[in-house]
Parts: sequence; structure tokens; C-alpha cells
Amino acid sequence: MFLNLMFLRLSRPTPVVNGDRQSLSLAVINASGKPEVGAKTIAFFKRQGFGNVYLSDHEVESNTASSISTQIIAQHGNPEAADTVRHAIGFGQVQVASTGDLASDVTVVIGADLEDKLKYP
Repeated sequence: MFLNLMFLRLSRPTPVVNGDRQSLSLAVINASGKPEVGAKTIAFFKRQGFGNVYLSDHEVESNTASSISTQIIAQHGNPEAADTVRHAIGFGQVQVASTGDLASDVTVVIGADLEDKLKYP
């Protein structure tokens, strides 16, 4: 029993505490094609305490499924940072990959689900 609890504790990434949100570099890729969605997304993250948020012009391969769901891409093998972003949004598919804006800590590719959340907060 103790070993199982210990495994659960070790296998779950610990979100970055709120104070560390300021130091994360967060790139937003606006896959919606609507400029106002990118601006609303950046404003949303700033209200959530993320200090270094910017709109990125990098492209990410997209298919129908990924355009519906927001993608949260952990750069540099840092799933804890991506989990912090996912926690702020409340949903999203976390991936550890070297795609999107490689200069960021986390890249968020806006999906229809996040666009809907911004319309009806």
C-alpha cells in the first residue's frame, strides 16, 4: 500500500506555484484565424498571473481533432510548467515535444474549446 501511494505521488507532476507563473515564458499560437482570439487569450493568461505571455507566429501541424482541443506543449521536457498552464485553463491536451515556439517554456495552441471559454467565461 505504501509503495502504491509513493508511486502515485512521484508519478504526478507538481504544478508550479502561483508565484512562479511570472517567470514562465508562454507562447500563444492562434490557430483560430481570428486576431481577437489571440488578444483575448493573452489577456486571460495575464489575469491568471502569467507575466511573460506573447503571441507567436510559429506554425504547428494541425488536424481536425487538435483544432478542437487546445494543445499545451511543454518545451525542454518540462511537464510541470505545462501542467500549470493546463490548471489555469481547466482543460487541454498536454504534450512534451519540441514543436511550436522552442524559445518558450510552454506553447499553447488555441483550440475551439479555449475560444469558447473566452466567449463565455
